[in-house]
Amino acid sequence: MNAEAEGVLSLPARSDPSGTGGHHPEGIPERYLMPTLPGRALVALYYSISPPLADFIEHHPGLRFSTRLLLYPVVSVSRLMLDCPRGTKFAILIILMGLSGVFIRVIMKPGQGPIENL
Repeated sequence: MNAEAEGVLSLPARSDPSGTGGHHPEGIPERYLMPTLPGRALVALYYSISPPLADFIEHHPGLRFSTRLLLYPVVSVSRLMLDCPRGTKFAILIILMGLSGVFIRVIMKPGQGPIENL
């Protein structure tokens, strides 16, 4: 895989799945995921799916761009949530919930919401 293709998906996918650190910043899998059974299952799923997915994305420039575009906000919000104080996390959560509600209202046609069906 060339240096240009190395990204959010492919670099961690090629690191060590044994939980010894790999390429993950701040040991996030070890600190937050590996202590719990669901977390360990998620990490195992990630290591089984991510390498073939990264190889596929590597050969499709448009898909590579789209993947980075879609993952950028997820990674940014995740990093922000890990690095900020608890009160700020709560405020961010409330803002994201509000934005989600606005987004849902915008994309739904009048009369299609769950409240109208009651």
